[in-house]
Amino acid sequence: MPGTKPLGKYTERKETVRRIVKVGMARKALRNVDLGGAINVNTFGHKKGAPETFNLGELWRIDDILHFTDDEILQMFGRQSRKGG
Repeated sequence: MPGTKPLGKYTERKETVRRIVKVGMARKALRNVDLGGAINVNTFGHKKGAPETFNLGELWRIDDILHFTDDEILQMFGRQSRKGG
């Protein structure tokens, strides 16, 4: 029997945060260990798998390294940018 993904906005946001962190790391060509100044490597690995467990301070420190775009930050919170307004 094929597995099914849980539905809902929070599941979508978890996937979005996971994707944005992964893209940010790829953009800077970084590995988990390279974020050691922001968050413990083991903790980071766990929280990438369960992104809803990141606290705001951790996301701020990660952002200091990865420099998320404004659109990426909005996406993490389930928002879209307003163009022209």
